[in-house]
Amino acid sequence: MRRVSRIAIAGAATAALAVTMSACGSSSTSSSTGGGESKGIGLAYDIGGKGDQSFNDAAFAGFQKAEAEFKIGGRDVEPSDNETDADKAARLEQLAKAGYNPIIGVGYVYAPAVKEVAAKYPK
Repeated sequence: MRRVSRIAIAGAATAALAVTMSACGSSSTSSSTGGGESKGIGLAYDIGGKGDQSFNDAAFAGFQKAEAEFKIGGRDVEPSDNETDADKAARLEQLAKAGYNPIIGVGYVYAPAVKEVAAKYPK
């Protein structure tokens, strides 16, 4: 029972982060891609990546559901070992420069990186 509640809490946190990032997102005619359409969702996993049987997998399940139900493509990227906040920010910025919108940093450890990159890419 405890595991189920931890997964539910992690899923809720991921959903809240997704809503937050969506609020910082823009329409499909964003100027960040030179006026073209968004490439879809950018998803950056926390330590453990896909297969962690926790919040990263919950985020991946949502990513797959968005692809299937809403025909929204995207890109998901795995973390590196021993990465810093600067590495996380660089990963999010790379997704933003590539035109992904919204961009989701999975987990609370992305909070500083999200704050930094959202200031550079407000749309």
